[in-house]
Amino acid sequence: MLNSIALTTAHWLFSCLLIVDRLIEPQTVVHFLEYCDTGDLPNGKVTTLPLPDHEEELLWMKPYSEWAPAPYNNITEDLGSQLMIRVGSDDDYERLELIPYNIHSWKSTLLDDMVPLSPTQWKDKRLSQPENFDLACEYLIAVIAAFEYLNLPQAQEKLKGTYNVMYDHFEYFDNAVNSLRSSNGKEGTVSMAALWEEFTRVHYQTVTARAHSWVISHATALRGPILNDLIAHQPPSEHSYSPKQQILTDKLHVLAEITTTADFTILLPMDGYKGHVLLEGTEGDLHSPSLDIRRDAVSDRVKSLSNHKMLTEILVDTLKPESDRTPRGVAHPESLLKTALYQIDAQTETREALRGKPEQLPPPGWIMRIQRRISFAESNATNSEPYQLDKFTIYKLVYSQTDEEWSDFLQKLEADMNDWGHGVQGADQIKERLQLEWFDGEELGIPEDDIDAAKK
Repeated sequence: MLNSIALTTAHWLFSCLLIVDRLIEPQTVVHFLEYCDTGDLPNGKVTTLPLPDHEEELLWMKPYSEWAPAPYNNITEDLGSQLMIRVGSDDDYERLELIPYNIHSWKSTLLDDMVPLSPTQWKDKRLSQPENFDLACEYLIAVIAAFEYLNLPQAQEKLKGTYNVMYDHFEYFDNAVNSLRSSNGKEGTVSMAALWEEFTRVHYQTVTARAHSWVISHATALRGPILNDLIAHQPPSEHSYSPKQQILTDKLHVLAEITTTADFTILLPMDGYKGHVLLEGTEGDLHSPSLDIRRDAVSDRVKSLSNHKMLTEILVDTLKPESDRTPRGVAHPESLLKTALYQIDAQTETREALRGKPEQLPPPGWIMRIQRRISFAESNATNSEPYQLDKFTIYKLVYSQTDEEWSDFLQKLEADMNDWGHGVQGADQIKERLQLEWFDGEELGIPEDDIDAAKK
């Protein structure tokens, strides 16, 4: 049984195997530049801000000295190179952070708008089974640990600082481009800096909402059978917990810790980000950029609401005639169930005050990018043939098995591929476009199991 979520996240945060982390991932910059071209935001909506035209996009990769009017033409670098340096390199190593490899892996996955496990993977690992409860909780805690890292003061400052210096580069580019527009008699202005703020804000909102929804939905699914077992179990005495009740209530406590911690941790505050204006009503401790302050505010609020609900129930019961009262011991199944439900209701109310009501999420970003690629290709095609994505190349490098063994393997592989994308929003729209392209290594003269030869 997990004893403490704090101890478990500490295990994740202080793993021995370390790796260099860029707080803003390089692919985030690529996705931003794609957004500047299409206007498609990470949440599936379209920006209302003016976009740079195609000729101005080409200027991103040209040194200012080759195109910018004075006084912006004294820089020999281009915008793209400046951005990549700021993301993290030997030229600006202070923006890099040394973190555990497992945290880096989860952080990269989550910030690329992907979930840790698909519904099929969760099912295949049997994580809904009672015997795998601890392992299932480990997956949920891993997501929380990744965002806890991003909310540590040092990481938070580096993330904000990297964003802000990139914002400055965009402002400089805006001044140069708008000066060029003016000298060419072109109407209107463009603001890459404003686009950067909007993209970052929506990106943060989308990835945190998806990660948070993933944790809460799985925690809720794990809790359902536990509550059913709790109400169905009859202890020998209703005045003291039975061993089974202790196990069930311990599991509920773990899930309560996980969901509450997810509520205040899976957030990326933008206080101090250039160009960002905080929304009204988000100034109190509940919305503080400090993880510690949010933790205390959320914990206090949940405890207060839960106690209020419990005391109200007791008061209502004492006002009834004595003949109508139903005194129950602390271990009575209904008493335990009510206590659990008070906690859940208090968490739900606090969650809404902290995060607002959940909104419908779009398909994951990687799926939307493939959808746009397909749509663009087909809208510009000269024939009516459906656009096919690049095939996934796969080599057969095992030669000693029988035809029957190989056939059995292919059947299993095909069945697994046919099940791919189950429960993943938007996957069905691209699944039929995905294909394998087989090569027989033996026919090509590649030695058995020689992966390096296949790569060449």
